[in-house]
Amino acid sequence: MPEPSAALHDFAIVTRAEASLDLLTEVIAGLRERWSKPPPSIELLGRPDSGEVLVLLRFPIVHSSAELRRKMEREAGRLHAGLIEPRLLAPQERKLFYAERLASYPAREDANEDLRIALRAFRARMGLSGGGAALAVRFDSEDDLAAACARCATEGRLRLPGVRPFPEGTVLALSLQAPGLKQPLNVQGRVLAPVLPIVGARLSTEEGASPTPFAQDGLRVQLEPDDELNGFLARYAARARTGQRRMPEGGRRQHPRFDVLLEVAFDAAARLHEEYATNLGRGGLFVRTASPPPLRSRVRLRVKLPDGVVAETDAEVVHLVSVEEARQQGTSPGAGLSFATGDTLFMRAIESFLASVPGRKPRILVADDDRLLREVLRDALTAAGLLVEVAADGNEALRRIGAHLFGFDALVVDLLMPGLDGYCLIDRVRQLARELELKIAVLSGTSTPAELELLHGPGGADEVIAKGTPLEEIVAKILHMLGR
Repeated sequence: MPEPSAALHDFAIVTRAEASLDLLTEVIAGLRERWSKPPPSIELLGRPDSGEVLVLLRFPIVHSSAELRRKMEREAGRLHAGLIEPRLLAPQERKLFYAERLASYPAREDANEDLRIALRAFRARMGLSGGGAALAVRFDSEDDLAAACARCATEGRLRLPGVRPFPEGTVLALSLQAPGLKQPLNVQGRVLAPVLPIVGARLSTEEGASPTPFAQDGLRVQLEPDDELNGFLARYAARARTGQRRMPEGGRRQHPRFDVLLEVAFDAAARLHEEYATNLGRGGLFVRTASPPPLRSRVRLRVKLPDGVVAETDAEVVHLVSVEEARQQGTSPGAGLSFATGDTLFMRAIESFLASVPGRKPRILVADDDRLLREVLRDALTAAGLLVEVAADGNEALRRIGAHLFGFDALVVDLLMPGLDGYCLIDRVRQLARELELKIAVLSGTSTPAELELLHGPGGADEVIAKGTPLEEIVAKILHMLGR
């Protein structure tokens, strides 16, 4: 393979197939999302005889930055892998890398389209079996399941009780179940290491096997985030935010909206959809759904209110957010519907419900290792009408986010903190807990304007603020980010 032109910035991750292949899906998806325009090209190379794998990532030079290098170093660490940055090699070593080393891998697979399909094909080329197993995990309640998933999103792994019948690295098809859950939550994971059992769940193999007896160890499973898991977490986040008032945006809405979690059904395309409304106002609502009716279509809408009352009306689809747009924006896919005018009975039910919704102030978390700045921001944001909690580093921030089942509306984070820094904190929240509509503001006193700009946008921060900005301006930016 010839050396790349000056228009490309290459990285090579070198690892072992059995140890890291399944985690690669998450890592590469995160890199593609963060540096998406234009995206990097990806090729999987391997040696079946030794099990060595090299992942070649070729980024357009416009993405070349200190942030990209730090990100690649962190991801290589997660994979327990080596990292080669060819442009940093001596000229002769760089020439040998492209001319001889890359050419020495007999198994090769282009991974620029569907990564999961590419990985399956690459496994076959490497002579690897699927090595997977199916497992059902039964929690005592839906709240216990939500709490476990919240910890998973913050810790990066799901903790499960029971014996450890699978070797480390085994791929598991998990069916997470709980009383009251309409259907199991199906996710894929990879076994990491044993831990002490967690109260509230029972473990069993699938296909009718009896529950596995408890032992004094358990499983830690690295999950692959997907739309099903993120949708489940998004519903709990909406429930935690219920009652918060959203002001009209730019005069486009005549009525304020309130965050809610309501069951919604509407007839479209000759079939019934049961979905969840995530905010509601006198003029309409937003329904979280991956299969909405067409824009401008008329539907018959049914809303189940918490007191059991079912209110019906005609509605028009006035706004759509696709799954891809939701991923890029860090929000939920769905449809905005406008209620039909003149339906007195329906509006009476909606207004009665809105009058009963308790008011809720936005909850915000400030994570910064500078104690004085934390306190100053907490006092100023509290005075502005927000509920404020503080954390001294990224690890403490993740624990608080998990403990509140994602009830926070915004995160204000410093980039440079001991332990888990701001970069890793943002990555963890965005990659493992998508669609939670958590707003993120970055505070930085060391990054250059160009580096700060790279943090802004899909998969990153909603607001980027340089330290040294006047306090009243910082507060104003945060309030604007929250739509207040």
